[in-house]
Amino acid sequence: MAPISEQLPPSVNPPPTLPPNCITPAPISNHCLPCFIPPTDLSGSTYYFHTKPKPRPGKWVGTEEGSAVWMNRTDRTGLVMCTLVWVLMLYSTITVIFLSRSDGIQPLLSNLFVFLVSLSLSCHIKTTLTDPGCVPSNAVPLKRPGKSQAFCSRCKSYKPPASHHCRMCNRCVSRMDHHCPWMNNCVGAGNLKFFILFLLYTWSVSLYTLLLLGYNYFLCATLDCAFGAALTQLTRVMTCLSVVFFLFTSSMIMNVVYGVITGIGTIDRMKKKSSHTMNLSTEEPLLLKDIFGVGPKWQWLLPIDPLFEDAGHVMQWKVSRGFKVKGNTHGTFHDLDLEIPHTNNKPQPFLNPTKNTFPHNPQYPISGVD
Repeated sequence: MAPISEQLPPSVNPPPTLPPNCITPAPISNHCLPCFIPPTDLSGSTYYFHTKPKPRPGKWVGTEEGSAVWMNRTDRTGLVMCTLVWVLMLYSTITVIFLSRSDGIQPLLSNLFVFLVSLSLSCHIKTTLTDPGCVPSNAVPLKRPGKSQAFCSRCKSYKPPASHHCRMCNRCVSRMDHHCPWMNNCVGAGNLKFFILFLLYTWSVSLYTLLLLGYNYFLCATLDCAFGAALTQLTRVMTCLSVVFFLFTSSMIMNVVYGVITGIGTIDRMKKKSSHTMNLSTEEPLLLKDIFGVGPKWQWLLPIDPLFEDAGHVMQWKVSRGFKVKGNTHGTFHDLDLEIPHTNNKPQPFLNPTKNTFPHNPQYPISGVD
């Protein structure tokens, strides 16, 4: 098959200064922007589709596209706060173990505490090291007739609905709720399950600690429940931490539940409240299967990666897979699941790379560049 540049009409051939695999130059970077090349005939039988080159492999650990392990290494405050969660949890665990060894509490009760802490920390590490749903450079929109599309000027790629560009992670995140410094990561469509489980298990640990220590302090009058001088100081600090954790996680759980019921994330809710447009919201509630997956219900309570019924619907984007030229299929528009606007039976480009904006078309309203 002839090279792409030879198959295209002369008017859209790339300039000699461009790389051979680049059809349309980007005004901001040296990469190509995703674009559609109109067909040479109006019957729609010949299509040309070009995507950006595959991104280079990222660092082994980082938030760059292609990184082997997802972790935000640039936010030092987030790294400190993320580590502090583990320090406080381990401190509480060690205190309970000391209380159990000194017969201050029963071993069965201490084992239950350690089990809940283990689940909480497992969900925390999964939230921290899981891609929150970052939009890849070759992402394309889903079929959304009459809906506007957005373009991120920082990522130089398609920006799905309800997504935001995180300055800490330097990526666009699908269905982004907020960037949590305690997780050192964004909370989005990819790790919302683990974040919810972390809040629930941490809330349970805090409540269990308050009930356990409260029983020993108020209801137990025997010497078996008495704490030594050192353990008394440890339990006082642990009680204060439990009260703070309980109040904080309670407020966060209410915030997440409200977001799930209304379908409006924290960032979008703050924007709507500041602009007094909350009553104009058209978002739909989030389905539990789009958060916890379609696996068995018992897996919902474990830090196991969810299996979504339709990942494209959850993330609000799909990945482009090539082009189709005169029957030689290397990926068709059906594979891409795209909505292509038409004017006078002629497909129009969904992105104008020369102006870095969307073409004005009544069937494809402009959402703007962010």
